[in-house]
Amino acid sequence: MACLLAYILIFSLIFAPCLASELKREHCHKECQEVLNKHERNHCERMCLEKEGEEEEEKQEEKSPFLFDEQSFKHWARSEQGYFKVLERFSKKSPWLIGIENYRVGVIEAGPRTFIMPNHWDAAEVFFVINGKGVISILMGENRESYDINEGDVMRVPTGAQVYLINKDDEEKLKIASLIIPISTPGRFKEFYAVGGKDKGSFLGSFSKGVIETSFNVDSEEVLRLFEQENRESMVKATEEQISAISKHSEGGGTPWPFAQSRKPFNLLKRRPACSNKHGELHEVNANDYQQLRDLNIDVSVANITKGSMMMLHYNTEGTKIAYVMRGRGYFEMACPHISSQKHQREREQYQSVRSELSPGKVIVIPAGHPIASIASRDEGLQILCFGIRAENNQKIFLSGKNNVWRKMEKEAKELAFRRSEREVDKILNAQSEQVFGPGPEKSRKEENNGQGFAEF
Repeated sequence: MACLLAYILIFSLIFAPCLASELKREHCHKECQEVLNKHERNHCERMCLEKEGEEEEEKQEEKSPFLFDEQSFKHWARSEQGYFKVLERFSKKSPWLIGIENYRVGVIEAGPRTFIMPNHWDAAEVFFVINGKGVISILMGENRESYDINEGDVMRVPTGAQVYLINKDDEEKLKIASLIIPISTPGRFKEFYAVGGKDKGSFLGSFSKGVIETSFNVDSEEVLRLFEQENRESMVKATEEQISAISKHSEGGGTPWPFAQSRKPFNLLKRRPACSNKHGELHEVNANDYQQLRDLNIDVSVANITKGSMMMLHYNTEGTKIAYVMRGRGYFEMACPHISSQKHQREREQYQSVRSELSPGKVIVIPAGHPIASIASRDEGLQILCFGIRAENNQKIFLSGKNNVWRKMEKEAKELAFRRSEREVDKILNAQSEQVFGPGPEKSRKEENNGQGFAEF
């Protein structure tokens, strides 16, 4: 009897949630069938399907190897003045991401009038200023270079340089997203602080007294008292006078001219968009524009998608994109052959739909060859920053819109591929007059259904 009761308990724990979910779906559709008005009944059915889609999306989001949320970041430094956090290693989440093992994503936010202590990394860095303004100073050998940085600036920080930052604004936070490329161990890097504090001790404390005294020609205790400051944060408030003094010799950023090996920031948002219409705009910078990106084989882009619009179906030929959601909300859909269900593997080859909500702070990995569409919500636009890896020979191939790749096919090739006449094929392929950006699914559905409302994603 005890064994039977235990079996019933285990069965209920495992299967009860699934049965409850299934009964809930059946009840929803049953209620819709009782609605007499055809339009209201159709709307009710759509609401049921959308709820089911949201449940399925939550399950996919949990298992998706391509999506990282706030919990995937670890804070390396945090104080009242700001934080520095780093995304977990990509390959830690999934073996499908082993190809980008040697890349990390970091985000730094510094409050108004905050100074960030000097440190160096065993990694190269390419960063983008999400908002705010400040000054970055780079110490290399006997030289110091200081540059103004503003929203939209892209900049490379050389490996091993001593770097310090200051947010010179009295009110706005300085926020920066970085692509980090370790040089020693794939996917692993460290900060090295000479001036220690609460979060990080000084690396000078690792050396013997004899080495310190000989190196500085000063008593080792005096040296360590200078560099080891246990009560000091890695981010501290600065006075207006200190900010003014640090900013005094900084150079303005913007587009380097002529296109030399300048370390000056390149402002991505001030250049003419690669594509722009009422549904969105795409800003891009690569090694041809900013030579500091050349040996890293990286490009940087920002897509601004207006509310209710989408970036149309496309894929990248060689580049993998690491996308960081800066502002707004929406969702993305992507086709992936790697995570197909076992059921599909037993039948003909299918593609798993990867679909998830997008909100500020989320990171998506878009592998080469994977078709994707990004859609902004009806109520607010969507701004996405992309770091492109293996960028040199990459091309963006659009599958829909005025510039879709199919339109270049010969008449005979179209008829052989689609088993319809060229006229019928072109009627479908040429129906969308916009390119790159276009109306989102919600706008299209509203028009098709004479303005009937839909639930927000």
